[in-house]
Amino acid sequence: MKRTQKRWAILVGASVAALAVAGCAAGNGNKPESKTNDQAQATQTADQIYANNCASCHGGNLQGGFGPSLEKIGSKLKKEQIVQVLQKGKGSMPSQGHLSSQEQEKLATWLTEKK
Repeated sequence: MKRTQKRWAILVGASVAALAVAGCAAGNGNKPESKTNDQAQATQTADQIYANNCASCHGGNLQGGFGPSLEKIGSKLKKEQIVQVLQKGKGSMPSQGHLSSQEQEKLATWLTEKK
């Protein structure tokens, strides 16, 4: 019985981790389809971009979760470094290449203010 419980725990844990990673990489499915991509980018604020693309891993209040806390990321990384992480990924975080360069810049600027 103990062995079966262990297997179930591992299976559930692996499933949760896989779903979390998929959620981080899934992109933004909440953009209105009636707007062009450029219009949607222009109207989204940095905190909306974060909420739609990052919060599933880093928490709704930047507190961390599957991914690390970003509450004080601005005291650790410069804007250019944050953009690079968004473009290339880091550790278990996948690239956020689905975000436009404008969205990445807006998000990185916002995150550098978190100190």
